[in-house]
Amino acid sequence: MACWKTLIGTRLRARSFSAQKTEVAIGVAALNRLLSVARPHSVRKQVKSV
Repeated sequence: MACWKTLIGTRLRARSFSAQKTEVAIGVAALNRLLSVARPHSVRKQVKSV
């Protein structure tokens, strides 16, 4: 929630409900993109059995 408030703000700026839905969708898309960039891409290491 802190990331959302930092990125988008504490309140919606749009007046109509449809514009508010659009504003939230844009905010969610931006937040998801930022989180996907920051998420590490880990690969499982193959362990050789002797």
